[in-house]
Amino acid sequence: MNTLLHVPALAADIPATLVPSSGRKRSARLARCLLDAKVIQGNVSALAARDPAKVCRAHLQRWIEDQLGPMQCLSPGFNLYIGQRQLGFPPQEADEDAKEAQVVWFAKPGCWAIGPALERLEQVHPGLGATVLTVMEEQSWRVMPLFTPW
Repeated sequence: MNTLLHVPALAADIPATLVPSSGRKRSARLARCLLDAKVIQGNVSALAARDPAKVCRAHLQRWIEDQLGPMQCLSPGFNLYIGQRQLGFPPQEADEDAKEAQVVWFAKPGCWAIGPALERLEQVHPGLGATVLTVMEEQSWRVMPLFTPW
């Protein structure tokens, strides 16, 4: 006997993802703040506006790219936390009127080879490439991480 099982279907008005209303309110407040600060510019479609946190993330990313321009050695980014536990802090009580949003900025360093440039400096003046490398290593904590065999 062959029994067919039917997958239940949800009504069209039932959302596929449930988001607590407190989270939506916090996200909407953050979106309003970013709109007032002109970080969110232009029109946002009604479909996108259903997820204000996603809109905030997208516009913050675009704002970062506009502010910094093209970068060769770093990939800037961020994590956006809205009313959530973060960075080892104890969980907070659910509060409808909480106005917490946390943006954690970071940059992923790229990797590029400087050997050929140092070799050209050595050809111009013996010892110049080694001097430049030494200065870069000594000052790298001020500028960017530098990893060499030393």
